[in-house]
Amino acid sequence: MTTKCYILDFNPEAVTVCKEIEHRIPCFTKYNITDKYFAKTFEFEITCRSEDVKFVEEKLAEFV
Repeated sequence: MTTKCYILDFNPEAVTVCKEIEHRIPCFTKYNITDKYFAKTFEFEITCRSEDVKFVEEKLAEFV
């Protein structure tokens, strides 16, 4: 298992893609929003199999 952390733009599409990733591959995830009132970005941490990292990065590429 590999753990990766990404800082993503905070918008509904990015959250939808994160939820899609959670449903398509076996993984554990965490979300962290540092400023709840003026959030422009959020942290998405995922622990998944090494062979799934490429899939995750392709799905998140437009939001990084």
